Amino acid sequence: MKLAAEYHCESVAFPLLSSGNYGYPKEQAFRIAVDTITQYVMEHDLTVYLVLYDRDSLAVSRKLFASMEEYIDDHYVAQNDESYGFGRRCRELSERRRLLEEDAALPMLGAVPAPAAAPRTARSLESLMDNLGESFTTRLLRLIDERGLKDSTVYYVRGCTALLDAIGCGMEKMVNIQRHLPEDERAEKVIFVITTDGLENASKRFGYEKIRRMIEREKEQYGWEFLFLGANMDAVKEAARFGISSDRAVRFENDAQGVAVNYHVVSETVSRMREAPCCASIGAEWKEQIEADFQKRHHRYVEQTFGYDLNRTCDEIRPTYHHVETCQETVPEAIIAFLESVSFEDALRNAVSLGGDSDTLACITGGIAEAFYGMPQELRDETLKRLPEDIREAYELLCFMIAKMI
Repeated sequence: MKLAAEYHCESVAFPLLSSGNYGYPKEQAFRIAVDTITQYVMEHDLTVYLVLYDRDSLAVSRKLFASMEEYIDDHYVAQNDESYGFGRRCRELSERRRLLEEDAALPMLGAVPAPAAAPRTARSLESLMDNLGESFTTRLLRLIDERGLKDSTVYYVRGCTALLDAIGCGMEKMVNIQRHLPEDERAEKVIFVITTDGLENASKRFGYEKIRRMIEREKEQYGWEFLFLGANMDAVKEAARFGISSDRAVRFENDAQGVAVNYHVVSETVSRMREAPCCASIGAEWKEQIEADFQKRHHRYVEQTFGYDLNRTCDEIRPTYHHVETCQETVPEAIIAFLESVSFEDALRNAVSLGGDSDTLACITGGIAEAFYGMPQELRDETLKRLPEDIREAYELLCFMIAKMI
């Protein structure tokens, strides 16, 4: 790869020969090759292809990648040998037919055996031709129907969020699209939108640092814009782990209305950017409607349940607020300090800035913020350092007793 870069090559292909020989695990050999290539292309503008020749290697690759590009078939052969390309296509049809028949004979993940009486539909060459372009989802649902199964027993959500893998694979795909398009057809501006209702907990290929480097590279070299929309989390804090700034992150209400607002806002943002010069960037106001929707509905619940007036801002409270020892003039202010925050620390700063009974305000606001954002470990550690020894011992004893009860 270094040699290819020295000669200013745009791409290089490696045939995966001898992998798995002498008892060395084929899957591990393939993963080492992929990891080595990935690390290199993160720092260099080079497209690398792995060419596979046997079914075992192809089977291993399918476990590690969602999709593969067969360079020889899709590029070289099509350009240099039309007769071979036609013959290859015929062989491909035959192979697809055999794979489809194998698929139909294998049990699907999470599925129950099909009724013995369920007939198998014979697949003709014409039907294969008709289905060459069908997507994974279309094919999956078709196979489910053919076997007389239910979607819910085969294809269902399992509660995991491979967020980093989703971001990484999506970026890789977009980078490859941009690279292979003719220059006059490439997108002048790329807006990469990340939407999630859960924190990362299941990725295999990508880590936070690798995603951060990928994002920084595309932002610095190609001017990509990244937006992060997160529910049930501190969206600003989570986005920062990827290298996405706070003005490009927003939390949303995770229901039908909240998601609809997301789509509307992103659509409007994309439309504005299409009309703007290619050098323009997204303004900080892009997320105001999402934030307003989130706050408005949380305001309404608290107001209706407890009778508190939350239709004020910290800036409106601050000039006239004073020390008051009543719930009616302390709790609403503490809640507003939280509602205007973007992180745990920001919530505490809002509460203290109001003045008045600031220690009580900060306690109430901090309790709400900790439940919503979680408390950053660095703040927790620094707080414990500043506690008097007797209070710190009492805290440690309390933690021990709670852990023992659990």
